[in-house]
Amino acid sequence: MKIILTVAICVVSLFGVNAMASEQALLEQISRNNKDIIHAQMNTEGEMLSARSENNLPDPELELEYMANPANSLEMVVSETVEWPGIYVSRRKELSYRMTAMEYLYEAKKVEVLRDARLAYVDLVNVNRQIRRSTQILELVKSILDKVEQDTVVTDYTVLDVMKLKVEAFDLASTVSELVIKKQALISNLELMNGGLPLENVDFDAGKYNARLQSLSYYEEAFGNSPEAKAEYQQTLADRHAVKTSKQGWLPSLTLGYKFAREDGMKVHGFVFGISLPIFSNRNKARAAKAFQTASYFGWEKRQFEAAGEVRVLYGELLSLEQSLEKYRDVIADSEEAMTYLDTALNEKSITIIDYLSEYKYLLEAKSRLEDMEYDYNLKYVELSKYDLFQ
Repeated sequence: MKIILTVAICVVSLFGVNAMASEQALLEQISRNNKDIIHAQMNTEGEMLSARSENNLPDPELELEYMANPANSLEMVVSETVEWPGIYVSRRKELSYRMTAMEYLYEAKKVEVLRDARLAYVDLVNVNRQIRRSTQILELVKSILDKVEQDTVVTDYTVLDVMKLKVEAFDLASTVSELVIKKQALISNLELMNGGLPLENVDFDAGKYNARLQSLSYYEEAFGNSPEAKAEYQQTLADRHAVKTSKQGWLPSLTLGYKFAREDGMKVHGFVFGISLPIFSNRNKARAAKAFQTASYFGWEKRQFEAAGEVRVLYGELLSLEQSLEKYRDVIADSEEAMTYLDTALNEKSITIIDYLSEYKYLLEAKSRLEDMEYDYNLKYVELSKYDLFQ
């Protein structure tokens, strides 16, 4: 049994070496092929083009008037109405900030998808551990049953003991089958995130997830400069220029054009100039823009406070889990030696096969609790490090 455990530890170490490269390959492929990311990209491009069109000049107008009288008069006017020129400059700056915010929102969607992929990979690693642990116990039970059939068991046993072992083997085999199905579902989910394409250079049998905690200031900076925070800040700048645009909306619109007329055999032509005073159309727009500016600024400040609080909470939980993991590893540090004692006790007939199996399972369950704590740690780590892509 000691040889089996040593091999298992070596395999886990090898998984640890390859886990980071495997996850990197996973994220690179999903980043390229994920349908939600592609949809968000196309949608962002469409919204940006739509935003640019908001600052277009209005279409020119052509008016043609023909009067059927004895003189047959004709009148034609071609004109263009534009807002005050400074409004276009101010609105262009406003739209520039809005489009930058759209780009950051696209990046935020990308962060969300890649975080979900990392969480799914953490789930896969955890299922692999459960499969390995259940398989290890199942192989032990089978080996004891084989010895019973071959009559090579050194300790005493009863028919009831054998029946308990067979029931245990059946339950363990069912558990392993369920875990294998769950593993395949997780792999299918990851491939679905990859646009339905198979994933290459990804270790689906990984038994360890590499979580490397950085300093608190590192994550505070990452959350403070997250795509969501940048998008909201750009929106505050856009709203600030929207206020300027609204204030300039009180300036008159200008109409310029050309007029041609023919009446009583005479032809005349000349320029057309007009002014439209926004006495009613711009009412309350400046105050509304100011209110939106204030709201967006407080929204950005609120996100900054919430992000700082979220970082501190997650970081504190991870530090606490690290301490618990370190202490628990010390507690179960002698588990391998304890397994050796169990083997010796079984060979010396000082323990029954059922008690042997029960104690052996207890030691493995102690390791299972450690793995569950590591699983919880990895989930929180992924949430804390979701912005590492932008660091």
